[in-house]
Amino acid sequence: MKRLLALVVLFLSVATAPLLAQSLPDICTKKNCFMTFDGSERSFCQAYVEGKSCFMSFNSSEDRGWCQHLREGKSCMMALDGQARKDCDANRVPREHRHWQRMCSFW
Repeated sequence: MKRLLALVVLFLSVATAPLLAQSLPDICTKKNCFMTFDGSERSFCQAYVEGKSCFMSFNSSEDRGWCQHLREGKSCMMALDGQARKDCDANRVPREHRHWQRMCSFW
């Protein structure tokens, strides 16, 4: 009985998760990040959803470097420094960049 309840809760949480967040098709089709998001989310949205240049989207050199590596195809050595370069060489991409990179890939 506990397993059945756990499965039902899991199913409902997965099924209703998109309803709790901003409608994904709206973000991907309208591409209006400035009005929808604030702060760092706006930067990620502008770079990965709107296609704005990494240089214009991010103030942080590390985020800009990850964006240049993932979107523009720059090598790890050219785009990143220090620990970020080591992570890049090991193919460990920060969660935020991976999330935004995949967000509208199906739309």
